[in-house]
Amino acid sequence: TDHRERMIDPHHVASIEGDWYVFARDHKSNEIRQWVMSRIKSARVTHTSFVRDPDFDARRVLSESFGRFAHSKNMETVRVWIAREAADWVQERQWHDRQTFDVRADGSVELSFPVSGAGPSPFLHVKSWVLSLGRHAKVLAPARLRELVREELDAMKDHHAMSEG
Repeated sequence: TDHRERMIDPHHVASIEGDWYVFARDHKSNEIRQWVMSRIKSARVTHTSFVRDPDFDARRVLSESFGRFAHSKNMETVRVWIAREAADWVQERQWHDRQTFDVRADGSVELSFPVSGAGPSPFLHVKSWVLSLGRHAKVLAPARLRELVREELDAMKDHHAMSEG
């Protein structure tokens, strides 16, 4: 974890999955980044004014996110096949603001939505969600997400195959 002091220009505060986040321009990287507010140990007002980034659109950033990490860089279309056994349950829920479903003749569905492949843990929440569906889901695209799921499955298999002790 990164425990450095930062100077930021706050642009937006949002509640995401029960936690509060601040979206702010980080003076060190000169990028708008996201921090979970419960991890901020202390803060002080500097009384230094700043110009809000006109390109930052919180609504767009949040609508393009899946899970807690919101980015708007390197957008990719995620496509996930959902087995007939889980299709109704998946279609009854709002997973993403821009999700679409393609119902197939066999009763399975393909769920598609745009999401960023950027950040320190690209596709982390999508990967976890796909894994939570077990054999009832398969990543069709992008290839990088499919590989991340495969790597996690391999690691889980190795972990569970180890002898106890």
